[in-house]
Amino acid sequence: MKEIDYLLKKDSSSIFLKDLINIINRSHSLYIYHEMKKYGISVSQYYFLVDLSYEDNIIQEEIAKRKKMNESSITRALKKLEDQELIQRTPDENNRRKNIVTFTEKGRKFMKKVKKIDMEWEKSATTLLSQKDKEKLKRRLKKVVEAIN
Repeated sequence: MKEIDYLLKKDSSSIFLKDLINIINRSHSLYIYHEMKKYGISVSQYYFLVDLSYEDNIIQEEIAKRKKMNESSITRALKKLEDQELIQRTPDENNRRKNIVTFTEKGRKFMKKVKKIDMEWEKSATTLLSQKDKEKLKRRLKKVVEAIN
């Protein structure tokens, strides 16, 4: 990655954490773009599927809050996933104006592929880290996420 050589030459204490995270995120997004393209899935749809994999059977409005997006944008993205039969939206029995989003069987099977793809990327991105260091890094980054939320 020639475009980041200038950054890698610097002492790590002089580099902002956000810059490193941004480079990692862009690398992952590019990888996911190419992998998901094979299945007709966009990167943004990928992120909705991953979020749903952490908590299935979620109210659509909650997805909008978590993503900090308006509901109409969420509706369009979810409609595309629904058209591909990866998710389904059903009215909430307690409030018919709200939809509950769940995986279909096809969606669950597809997520197994997605998780495999993500594991491959993570493995290649962390080849220089021991498993112990990788887990420590995840715990520390999770603390950063907790602090900013």
